[in-house]
Amino acid sequence: MRPSGLTAVCILGIILASLGAIGWCLGGAGLAMQASGVNQMNLTPPPGGGGPEVEEIQRRQEEMLKDLQVVQDKYMIVNVALWVWQLVTVTLLFIGCIAGLKMAPSSVKWLKYAMFNGIAFELGRLGPQIMMQRETFAVMQKMMSDFGDAGPLRLPR
Repeated sequence: MRPSGLTAVCILGIILASLGAIGWCLGGAGLAMQASGVNQMNLTPPPGGGGPEVEEIQRRQEEMLKDLQVVQDKYMIVNVALWVWQLVTVTLLFIGCIAGLKMAPSSVKWLKYAMFNGIAFELGRLGPQIMMQRETFAVMQKMMSDFGDAGPLRLPR
């Protein structure tokens, strides 16, 4: 007879591992787009050209995107390593929870591996995420201050 608390923990773990697997797939798609250099923003001018104000906005956005791409490229290897580590974490959680539902003798061992690996993964990715966000914030802050220095931009109606 399996304890109900173990069943609840294992079902919750499978749900979390499933969400982690979805995040892993989406992260892989994002890394592939980043590596291929796909432009994620469509900066085509509006119909009719839009005038010099719109062209200035587009020029500044393109400059900002280039600066953001530099930040992303700088952390590409770290992001790929974290992506692989996330797969390990999700796999350990799946194995531990399925073993727990089957009442396998090794289930406690696998759940401990999953827990410690999950904690290490979250703490391990915290530093790079903070550094990337700080650099991204600096790029965005520069762009916004450039817009403020140029005075109000009027969009055509």
